[in-house]
Amino acid sequence: MWKEKNFHFKYVKNILATDVTSALFLDAFMKKNLLSKKYLENLEVADLNSYKLITKWQKVRKSLQVDGRTPFVFFIGKN
Repeated sequence: MWKEKNFHFKYVKNILATDVTSALFLDAFMKKNLLSKKYLENLEVADLNSYKLITKWQKVRKSLQVDGRTPFVFFIGKN
């Protein structure tokens, strides 16, 4: 299928894509998400201290605001 071993290319801001069009789309998408805080909808929190998976964006936002030194609390992308 692919003759080359490495068919992904690394673009600016650590975007990994197969072509320039995809890289530009991902860059615009990430910039829009960061500015509008929509990225919280794409995250989940795995809290191993209380054996919970937090999926609601309001609670994810609250978890991000809590002290970051809490052990065994991980932020996971939903994709």
